[in-house]
Amino acid sequence: MYLKSGKLTHFRRYRATTVIPIDEAMTGIVGRNDYGKSTILEALAIVFESGDVKSSSHQLM
Repeated sequence: MYLKSGKLTHFRRYRATTVIPIDEAMTGIVGRNDYGKSTILEALAIVFESGDVKSSSHQLM
């Protein structure tokens, strides 16, 4: 399975809906301190542990 994007809403510091595009060549998440990199990884871990992935559009729920 390949993810094309992730969508966070009301998760930690992401209050408004934020869509994170994931390119097939992406190998890392880069950003300044306290900008939400760890939050994105935490959301991915929660989704994959719970199995709550929408496979038809490949978006995180």
